[in-house]
Amino acid sequence: MKGKNPQTPKKIEDFALRKLGAILRRERERRGLTQLEIGKRMGKSKIAIHFYETAKRPIHWGTFVKLCSALRTSPAFIIDRWMRSDVFDVLDEERKREYRETLEEAFRYNLTLELDSFMVYFRGLIEREKEIKRRLTIKREFDQYYPKQKREE
Repeated sequence: MKGKNPQTPKKIEDFALRKLGAILRRERERRGLTQLEIGKRMGKSKIAIHFYETAKRPIHWGTFVKLCSALRTSPAFIIDRWMRSDVFDVLDEERKREYRETLEEAFRYNLTLELDSFMVYFRGLIEREKEIKRRLTIKREFDQYYPKQKREE
């Protein structure tokens, strides 16, 4: 999926979750741990860990924090990796910088409820941006094929 941007809001959310899961899996493998070992540390099954890593189950903030703890890493480290991946390619550089700064500050102050809300807001924002871009594309194509002069006649 590298280099490809998702096309629909549902695909955007799936894309973002798959990216996060892949980062969690890479970190687990880099540490030489199995899904079973991580599951035992968290009080979860191997299948649950598999579902988080493959985005077959959404990961809530509390579970994410426990998973990072089981990996012996910080949520900030994983989120930083996620934000530096191509998950943000649908956004411009200024917006990426703003999101990164907001998340980093929220981590510094341990605002877990706010982080949950921010992630929900972020998904909604991406969905709206994609819809606006889709509508603009349709409008541009319409204007290209039916110039204003022809429509006024």
